[in-house]
Amino acid sequence: RGKTVMGAGPHPAFAIGRNVFVWKAKAWVRVGAAPAGVVALWAGSDSKLYVAGADRVWRLAGKRLVEHAAASLARFGSGATPLAITTDGALYDVAAKAAAPVTVAGERLTPVVATAAPDGTAWVFARRATGPVLARRGRGAWQEVAAPAVADDDRPLALAIHADGTVFLPLASGAVWLERAGAWTQAPLTAPAEPPRPGPGPARMP
Repeated sequence: RGKTVMGAGPHPAFAIGRNVFVWKAKAWVRVGAAPAGVVALWAGSDSKLYVAGADRVWRLAGKRLVEHAAASLARFGSGATPLAITTDGALYDVAAKAAAPVTVAGERLTPVVATAAPDGTAWVFARRATGPVLARRGRGAWQEVAAPAVADDDRPLALAIHADGTVFLPLASGAVWLERAGAWTQAPLTAPAEPPRPGPGPARMP
């Protein structure tokens, strides 16, 4: 029992209370229990898993979660590289255990969502007084790129970069911004849901 936290990253994972589950061999499998409450988690596969608590990050090592780093993370990015945003607004490379501020043209930004492109390039969406900011890190520095006109009362849920370069920015309002070849377009999520299919039942704890 406890709070349910859905995982980020390319592989399905979630936590209920301190119990952590990943999708493995067509079933939800409990892989361990975090030493403390879970704030966020990221899975690259059923064996590559990072779990964040209030001030610690644990990683899956065999059949248990072991301490990886002392860090306070707010959320993980959605890409195939484990990036996260710290509670003080820095971008954190989880594997390298390194945090760095996001600074564009001398101004420090606080990321709202972050991700890594398939080539490993870090991207963030942030806000400042003059409006939304989208930036990517290249050649050792952050570079601002054209950002969509996200309303002040809307909230990005994630940021993702496709292998073909398309940028996806889904919003809490249900709209999705897409950027292709330098042009942003917006579309609501209006596609009908697929009919329900038989699937796995709820995860059970021993």
